[in-house]
Amino acid sequence: MYVFNKDGNFVHLPSNGDLVGAGQWRADGGRRFTISFREWLTDNTNRVEGLILVRISGQLTAANAFTGTGTVKGFDLAGHQIFQGTSSVRGTRFTIDDD
Repeated sequence: MYVFNKDGNFVHLPSNGDLVGAGQWRADGGRRFTISFREWLTDNTNRVEGLILVRISGQLTAANAFTGTGTVKGFDLAGHQIFQGTSSVRGTRFTIDDD
């Protein structure tokens, strides 16, 4: 789940048990936006081993839907990049009236 706050703050609440991510989002004009957030990189015992940086470029595809693509970079505790990958996202806004 992604939470876009009006002030530009952003929270990623993963559904798979991963740790929460926090960052910022901004409107880039038209229907486009950028998200940048970080979350801890942990081992299978939840010991912190580094940091994950995610950057997504997206666009609204309807009044309540979006898609995007991005990069994912992992860093160890010394700040050395240890992996990089790509990501795609899509989402649908829900409101208090949704069932």
